[in-house]
Amino acid sequence: MAKKFWDKEGKVEIVEKNGNGSELRIRRVERNGRKFVEVREWFYAEKEDKMLPTKKGVVIPEDIVDDVTALMDSAKTDELK
Repeated sequence: MAKKFWDKEGKVEIVEKNGNGSELRIRRVERNGRKFVEVREWFYAEKEDKMLPTKKGVVIPEDIVDDVTALMDSAKTDELK
């Protein structure tokens, strides 16, 4: 069995993406005492018959999550030029 990368992993929240079986999984994680929020794309692997993570994702340090989410809210309301 492969060793897990994260020391601790929190509850997973899921957002379906594009209706093609892929999804975003958001969870709190911890490594070496540092806490993060991970947002990662997962896909359904037919061969293994399970969901697997992709390399597409971001890990945000917990102390800046509020700043990042505020900027994302701002970005969705800004007018495109």
